Amino acid sequence: MSNPNNSTIPKNGMQIVKTAAFAFAILSWIATAAGLSNYVYTSETQKWLAYLGSFAIQGLLIVFNLKLPVFIEHAKKWNLIIVPFYFIVLFASSTFAYVYISNSVYEETRYFDSHITLESEFYITLDATDEYTNESLVFTRLLMSQTTTDLKVSISKSGYVSDSETELLNELNSARAAQGSADAAVTSAEEIYAEHYRIDHDDDRNNDPPSTYVTDDQHAIAAARQALIAANSALDVAQKAFDNRKISLDKIANEVLSAILASDFENSELSGRINELTTAIANIDHNDDAATDFSEIVIAAQTLNILSENLGALISVKADLNDLRSILTDTRTPPNKSFEGEEAAWTAAWTEDLTQLKKVMQRLPSYSDAILSGNNSSIVNTEVLKDFDAASYIYNIDTSIRFHLYDINAIERSAGLLKSRFNGLAIFSLALALFFDIASLLAGLFLWIMGRNNTKQSSKNTSPAGGDTNATSVRSTPATE
Repeated sequence: MSNPNNSTIPKNGMQIVKTAAFAFAILSWIATAAGLSNYVYTSETQKWLAYLGSFAIQGLLIVFNLKLPVFIEHAKKWNLIIVPFYFIVLFASSTFAYVYISNSVYEETRYFDSHITLESEFYITLDATDEYTNESLVFTRLLMSQTTTDLKVSISKSGYVSDSETELLNELNSARAAQGSADAAVTSAEEIYAEHYRIDHDDDRNNDPPSTYVTDDQHAIAAARQALIAANSALDVAQKAFDNRKISLDKIANEVLSAILASDFENSELSGRINELTTAIANIDHNDDAATDFSEIVIAAQTLNILSENLGALISVKADLNDLRSILTDTRTPPNKSFEGEEAAWTAAWTEDLTQLKKVMQRLPSYSDAILSGNNSSIVNTEVLKDFDAASYIYNIDTSIRFHLYDINAIERSAGLLKSRFNGLAIFSLALALFFDIASLLAGLFLWIMGRNNTKQSSKNTSPAGGDTNATSVRSTPATE
């Protein structure tokens, strides 16, 4: 009679467990073969290689799964080889099974998932770039105002003072007035001469004696013309003095600073002022004694030019970002699950938008830690400027284009699905692939444990008290054999 506490299971139960293990092995064989045939042995003439390779993998795996505990227990000196080899076989089987399962379950949602992911990443990158651009615009204008202020200090120390423009202009205006008066005097003298000449001509016809006015008028004309020559010469001198006056660097610097701080800021006006300042500095006649001050002025002017170029680039970037934000709504959205006939247009639209965003980011200026740490203004959020990593965003764009828009290998796509935003089905696919492969291992562990229990129970039931234990051992056969 059987013992009610007997923990053994019938042989037919053991066979059911073994059969289930083989069934899981067959499922894994089919999935692994499908993965190999679809993504490795893709040719019709090579599909048999996929099934042959999968059969070899599953043959090794089923033996390992059912007998691994026995191997580990009785072949301990080979464990360093057996265990790693087992995991290699398990990895090969589960990988291709996962590739097949994941690509199958994502078939209908792939483009929807990709579109949502691309749109989210696009806006995240666009917003971060926009924030960086806004802070950079403020920071660049702040740097320009600081540089201009330093320039004014260098100008005041240098001694490059300008001539009195008002005084020179007054002298020029006086010379112009004098020239105009001299010219009018010549005209008046000539008119008087003409009138007297007409009168004397009429007297000749009337046999009257000629007057002496004509001769006096000729002398007056000559004197007036000499005065006009002198006035023209004085005007030329005054004009040259005004034209060659020392330009006020401080005045131009003030105009540059006013253009920077203007509420209705115009970059074209600022660029013109900076060019005017650069030209004035280039025309300065300096001596060796003022070389240090002059060098400081030149460096400040060069810095302003660089900052002006950066400011122009930022303004252009800001306009392009606004355009990208407005045209993104035109990007084609997948209209149906099959996505038939729309993939090319959708891919082209997204590729163009992402590539344009990447080009815009490549034009952004960067700032060194020294420059950022030297800013004490509360109007600039320097943390945004420090944390923004354009190279990282560009790398993410390239990765997104390659993963979501290019026809990459399915193995690589399956690996990427595990890291994607919508990785629920990918994790499920991996778990299912692993379950197909380790289910038989669990069955093997179960059979091994039950076999040991059966052996112990059989020994207790068949051995008399104080009997021959060797005979009992012969009669007791483990269920795993």
